[in-house]
This record gives sequence, C-alpha cells and structure tokens, in this order.
Amino acid sequence: MDVSNIALGWPYEPWYLARVVGNATSSNTQRWLQCDDLLRLILSEASQQDLVSASLVCRAFAAVARSFILQQFVLDVGDEDRCKRRLAELCSAQDIAKCVRKLVITGEPKHKSWWKHLDELDDGEDSEPERSEALEELQRHIRDGTFGEGLTEVSWDAGLDIPASLIDTTQAAFPECTFTLDKYAGSALPPMPKLVSLDATVRFRHDPLLQLQPIFLQSPRLRCLRMTPYNRTGCIVPVVQLDELEEERAPPFLTYDSTRPLCHMTGPSIEELVLEQMSWSDEGATQCLEGMSWSRLRKLELNRCRAIPLLRACVSPCLPSLSEFKFTMWCEDYDEQTCASAAEALHNFLFSASGLEGLHLEGPYHSLVSTIAAHHGPTLQSLVLHEHERREDPQRPTLNTRDLRGLGKSCTTLRHLGIDVDANYSITQDTVSEPGTLTSILNSLKHFPALNKLTLYTPIGIAGPETRHSDYRLNLLKEHAGFIMLPDIGDASAIPIGRRGKLQTIVVNIGEQDRQMGIGYPAPWVLWERDNRTQVTLERVVPGHGKALIKASRTGVIPFSFTPRDALKFFRIVESTSSRL
Repeated sequence: MDVSNIALGWPYEPWYLARVVGNATSSNTQRWLQCDDLLRLILSEASQQDLVSASLVCRAFAAVARSFILQQFVLDVGDEDRCKRRLAELCSAQDIAKCVRKLVITGEPKHKSWWKHLDELDDGEDSEPERSEALEELQRHIRDGTFGEGLTEVSWDAGLDIPASLIDTTQAAFPECTFTLDKYAGSALPPMPKLVSLDATVRFRHDPLLQLQPIFLQSPRLRCLRMTPYNRTGCIVPVVQLDELEEERAPPFLTYDSTRPLCHMTGPSIEELVLEQMSWSDEGATQCLEGMSWSRLRKLELNRCRAIPLLRACVSPCLPSLSEFKFTMWCEDYDEQTCASAAEALHNFLFSASGLEGLHLEGPYHSLVSTIAAHHGPTLQSLVLHEHERREDPQRPTLNTRDLRGLGKSCTTLRHLGIDVDANYSITQDTVSEPGTLTSILNSLKHFPALNKLTLYTPIGIAGPETRHSDYRLNLLKEHAGFIMLPDIGDASAIPIGRRGKLQTIVVNIGEQDRQMGIGYPAPWVLWERDNRTQVTLERVVPGHGKALIKASRTGVIPFSFTPRDALKFFRIVESTSSRL
C-alpha cells in the first residue's frame, strides 16, 4: 500500500484526529485515537487493491481491512455458472452478505449482438436483453433479503443496457440505493430517482443534453454525466463498423419534447460533464443553460466537440463552481476562420470564468497565454497547453520563453505542467526578453515554485500505415534517445542532494502516430517516465506484449509497446547513452 500519498494528501490535522472520536457513553467526552481508529480512518480512503495489500501486513491490519474489502461485491455476469456459484457462496455466508454495501456488476452477458440491440431501439421495439440466468438469480437474492438492509450502491458495467427488471427489484428492496450506469445505449429506463452517474454512448450528436430530457425529468440526483456518440468503429465492439449512410436519429425514449421543461426544479444539478464529438446550436446551448441549474458544475470536458455556441453561451458567470476545464479541438478539421472563432470564444470564456484549478487546452491556445496567467495563474494546479501535429506543418509552434516566464511567475501553486517542445526538447527563444532555456526556467525557484511534474510533447511527424512497424519505431527511438536521456531537467542522480531539481516526475510523449490511422487519436506514446523522488524503477505492462521495459538510468525506465525481443534490440541502442549518466 502506498502510504506516501496518504501522508502527503491527508486532509486531517493531528489535533482533529485526536478529538474526532468521542467516548461511547458521552458525546461531550473526547478521547485520543486508538490504533484501530487510526487504521480505520486511513483505510477508508484506500482503493480496493490497497485494501487487499494492507490485509497482508499483519492481523491488526487484516481485521480492519476485511470489513472494507467485504463492503464491495463484484459479480461478473459474463460467466453464468461462476456467477451463480458466487451468489450461492454469498447466500451461505450471511455474516459476509450483511457487510456488502456496494454491488458491482461487470462482464458481457450472452445476449443478442449490440448492433441488433441498437436496431431494435431505433425501431421502437422493447429491446430487453435476452434471458440471463445469472441476473435472474441475482434478482431473486435481492428479493429474498440476502444482502440484508445495507446495500447502498449498485454499479452497472455489463453489456449495453441494464435490465429494467433489475432496477425495479433493487429499488423496491433498497429505496435509498444509488445507481451508477457505466454503460448505457439509450434503452427505456424506469424512473430512477437515485441515479447519480451515467456514461451514455448514443447515436445522436446534435444538442445532446436536450435529448436526455426523459432521464433528467426522472433522475433529479444525477451528478456525473458522460456522453459519446457511436463512431465509425463502434463503441462496445470496436472492430465492427456502422453504416456511414445510415441516418443518425435518437431512439424513441431519448427524444426532446419542447412542450415540457428540460428538468424539474429539484434537479438534476450536474457536477461533472464530459462530452465527446458532440455539436451545439446557438438555440440548443441557450436552452440547456437556461433550462437547468449549473451552479454546482465543477468539471467540464469538451473533447473534439463543435462547442463554440456552448462556450459563447457560458460567457456570463453561470458556472460559479467550475474548477476543471478541458477543451480539445483538432484544428486540421476546421478552416482558419473557425479556429479563430474558437480562440475568441475560449478567450471570452476564460476571461469571465472564476479561478480554475485545472486547465487542459488542445488546440489554438497561443493567444490565450496572457489571459490564463492573469485570470487563473494564482489558482491553477494543473495546466496543459498542447497543439496537435499537422500533416502540412508537423513542427507546430511552441511557447516562447517570455510566455513561459510569465506563466511561471503567476502560477505559484502549479504542480503539473504540460507543454509542446521542439524535437530537441527546446522552446522558441524570445528575442525581446532575456535569453534562457527550458531547463533554466523550469529549475529556477522563481518560476513555478510548486512544480513537481512535467509532461513534454515532442513532434516527429505523422506516420502512415506503411511505417507502423517495429523497425521504424526503433529508428525513431534511436533518433531521440540522446535527447530523452539528457538528465539536466529535474535530475536527481547527477546533482548533489542539496541542489536537486524540484521536478519529481517527467513524462515524455513522442509524436501522435495513430492520428492518420484514426485509431486512438490523440493518444501519443508515453515512452518515458522518470520519478526522481522515489528512486524506484517504474513498470508498465503492455497488454498482449508482456513486459517491455528497459532500465535507461538509475532513476527511470523506457516503457513502450514492443515485444520483449524488440526491447532487447533497443537496449543495445541506448546502452552507450545510459552509461554516461
């Protein structure tokens, strides 16, 4: 268990921990925390994996961790026989069943193909999944009281849509139980007053929030919403392509009725909103902002959306709680006028917004640097400014030294910075201001004093299908190995302990190789990550390739998605480079 994160981010002061637990017989008498009390407070913030690790430390840890581990029961309905065995074991151990607070349903039930499921939705048919014995067995246990009275949360991440019968059964047995739907494709849902999170992959792109009117009207407690349209490669089964000529239309259940309000006065009040590849009209954006309450929205992500109308409508101070904002725009898809309009809308939005803590811009950001520094610099903790490579101009411009210094002086609380750099890991020199390098600015104590993580994006051009093979990638790594291995930024091994750089982690992203293929864009390779604080070798396991790791220096490794045999070939390339560190 990584206790360093708990120690660094622990929200309670020692004096508070000493007073928070009162005597069992008197609410006015305070006592010092016992060992079990402290362990319970710490482990209540730990993940499920950390809880399992903590239970192996000693008996005292195991006794406390066991109660938290048993609070979550994971059921994989993809294997019906195993699912029924687990339910039978749970039923026979009532002391364990009474501890369950959260039910997590995963897997892929063996029912009809998902594209057939979508066709039935479009035709207005009742598209309930085919009979699943595992889900029927689960509903029987819920009705029979196997879980006692303590079930407080159900998380659905199986198949496309949760069966309505499971929702009704759970709500009847546990009226206060909340629902988290991590997979939803648009089928009809019964009233779910305790729905708190929804991840929807739908077949419409225009004014998406208006189409969710039926859900808003019956789910006033919805807080987290993520929407993604079906793309050319599908969503649940990425190898199946949808017919591009097919007309995109919303299923009958998700249809906007202009004669009804978008939601009731009681809610929902969205706190996290993530939209991908959606488009907005001026009228639709205005209706969404006026028809719902956005006073609690703290996180807004617009990934490759045509969201200029939405940004224009948000200029007025209607988002007082907004603390995280992400905007991604693939400029190559638009003409210069559209990019200029997006930059203007972003400027007005950032100018009118309150101080942000997290800002991530991928697109036309160069004209916004001064606005970011002036209006959000003192509050920012994470800032990423990135512009994608283009086929015509792969060497996209970077920040100049003057802009970087301006950000460094105003962003006094910034902990994570992500910027574009040239192929030699440098930035554009400003001829007016004093000369300086990326290393000198970032290692200076008067610029970014709280910075401890750096993400660099370096361009290498766009790779086509003919260059997507191991030898080509190895040649690219060989070309960049010398720059990757330079230890001058935040190095902890070559600098005396009294003069160590302030950076703890450096992540280098080389190129955006999947862009022309249309696979996974804009996810670049994360080829190198070095942690100077812990002095441990980082590990990354690539699915389907096993461990492909190379120890590049005493403080880091180079992970990449090659086979181990290719990794050994690359080791000979960087051996001479790493030997001098």
